[in-house]
Order: sequence, then C-alpha cells, then structure tokens
Amino acid sequence: MSYLRIFHLVHILTLCRILEVAPPRIGEDKPALVRAEIELSFDQLSEDVKRDWEDLKPDDVVFLIAVKGYTENSGLMEAPKNRFGIESIRSAEVIQMLDSDNRPIKQPGRKRAGKRRLHVKIDSVTYQVRVNNSS
Repeated sequence: MSYLRIFHLVHILTLCRILEVAPPRIGEDKPALVRAEIELSFDQLSEDVKRDWEDLKPDDVVFLIAVKGYTENSGLMEAPKNRFGIESIRSAEVIQMLDSDNRPIKQPGRKRAGKRRLHVKIDSVTYQVRVNNSS
C-alpha cells in the first residue's frame, strides 16, 4: 500500500548543492549516483507542517518545484506551467534529515526551529541531461 503525503506549499528551500556524483557504471553514460543537500528553513512554518517535514524517512520521495512566480496577467487558457511560473519539477529520494548541528534527526519532534539539511538522491539521468545542456 502506498501512502501519499501532500505538504503545504511554502518557501523553505534556502540552498541546494550537489554533494557527490559517482562515476557511471560500465556501459552507461549517466552517473551511478547523484547525492544532493537541500537546506531548509523552518522558522516561519506552523508546528504541524514542521512535523510533516521532520517525519520524512529514508526512501521517501519528495518533489522539488522551482517556481519563478505567479502572475495574475496570465490568461486562463495558458498552460499551468506558464501561468504559475513553474520552471522545473524534480523528484528526489530521501537519504536522511540533519538538524542545524548536522546530526541525523532520529527522534521526530525534537527542536523544531531553525534550519534542517535534507540529504537526497536525485535522478541521475535528468542531472546528466542538465549538465550536457549547460555546456
């Protein structure tokens, strides 16, 4: 049985960086693994939303949406991607959540303020396509 959690749309992402890119396996042209760190700010979130984020477990999947900004001038017939300013959508698999002292969060409900670091595996095919397109 699968379980889907929908989180509130909030501005929490403060930084995203690539931590590791493993070399491709023999016969492949994409990295074997791409590991990233996403820095999250929980300062302005309600307790229930903080709890939802901190309850993420290894192997959970999250979607990262880059949004340029909503414009009210967009027509109703315009594609939602353009109307809401969606630039990209990426999926990532949770590895672990770290607290502001870079310690793994083992007990949900501990200190719920400040910053968190979410370590994730991102899709290596999409990563390689972006690298190829940017060069």
